[in-house]
Amino acid sequence: WKIYNALGLNQTPVDKSMLDDLSFSTWLVEQLETLGVESVEDIELFDADDIPFEGIPDWEYQDFAEQFPLKLVLAELKLDVEYFVSRKLVHVIYTEGNRKGDPKRWELPRWSGWKVQYKKASRVLDVK
Repeated sequence: WKIYNALGLNQTPVDKSMLDDLSFSTWLVEQLETLGVESVEDIELFDADDIPFEGIPDWEYQDFAEQFPLKLVLAELKLDVEYFVSRKLVHVIYTEGNRKGDPKRWELPRWSGWKVQYKKASRVLDVK
């Protein structure tokens, strides 16, 4: 959601300063307060439909998720992905796998115009 808004894809204007402080936990706490939840027992009275999140429109989500994935699985390698929109920088971060070599640029999504870096432990390499 933050990436979607930072790229300017949201048709509804969103205060950019609010996005910096936004996290799932702060959003959920705000929703529960709005619903008047005061105890754990109160949560049982609600279901997911009572806490709507109007994020990326359904008709755009699949394309967006393919273009900006948060996780990648390559041959013998699992990666997390972080985006720094203001710097047009993508960090591809090793999470697990037996692969000896680093990921190659052709194995990753296009990310045209973005700088891509691979992080494993304290090592950070540019992916070309």
